[in-house]
Amino acid sequence: LDSSIEAQNEEVLAAIVILRQYEEMTDTDFGVHLSGSSKLLNSMFSLASKGGLGEAASWIVLRQDYWVALVKSQPLSINLDSYKGSSSFIRSEPECLANRAVFLCAQACAYAFQPTAIRDLDRWNNLNQELANWLISNPWHADPLWVEPPHQTSANGSAFPTVWMTHPAHVVGYQHYSLARMVLQIFNPYLSKPSLDTFRRRRQSEEAVLDNFRLLLGLAISNPAVVNSAFTAAHTLRASGGLYLTDPKEQQESLEFLEKIHQRTGWRTKDLQEELTSQWSRDNKSSAFGFLFVDN
Repeated sequence: LDSSIEAQNEEVLAAIVILRQYEEMTDTDFGVHLSGSSKLLNSMFSLASKGGLGEAASWIVLRQDYWVALVKSQPLSINLDSYKGSSSFIRSEPECLANRAVFLCAQACAYAFQPTAIRDLDRWNNLNQELANWLISNPWHADPLWVEPPHQTSANGSAFPTVWMTHPAHVVGYQHYSLARMVLQIFNPYLSKPSLDTFRRRRQSEEAVLDNFRLLLGLAISNPAVVNSAFTAAHTLRASGGLYLTDPKEQQESLEFLEKIHQRTGWRTKDLQEELTSQWSRDNKSSAFGFLFVDN
């Protein structure tokens, strides 16, 4: 270890990222390695914006951090300011487009799970505008190569949209765009206003959440070679508890999808399958809105 301290920290961070991946694969995930990577990243802001191994590892840590925040409804551990100097915000490579979507998703989670009970309306509007800007600023080759609507019967195809992308990073980018939209709609501050118009807004929000949820799952199912997209979909299913998926065809395909993840990667999904099956078997016909991310 005769290299510089900064280079050593890059290597340590990359090693912790790998250990965290194994930690996620265990039955008892205590988040020990995630805590370590977050503390290292917060203590050295330059790692997330200096390029090379350190920055690449930092973007993975960010995803690992907000997956936990999403599932456990807790604030992020990472200071997002450390990413603002990253070249991903000015470059146009597919991976940079995906990183920008990941950052927007992390911002949405930070907004949703902030310690204060009152959420700023201007901040919510700005985040939605930033997501819209991300979408319209993407080059034409980042758009889906093929889009097919869901089939009415599982025998004829997927119950979710079929969306083929030309690059794995584009799959990741669009997934995180959809996830950010979901989170912002669920934590829409306008829905707390006491008015009759709020009922209409709530219905629109539920529909927007479900549309983006279906797209997120469809992207993972349509692009099985992008393994990371499967993890994103599984984390979203766990966070939602499956409350938005009331169609039996979608429910069945979701369970089959989770089983395929286990077979392909070894990642344990049995407990999630059982949790979803139990939830759906109760046939809860009440509105899912307001129950997402609630700790039972």
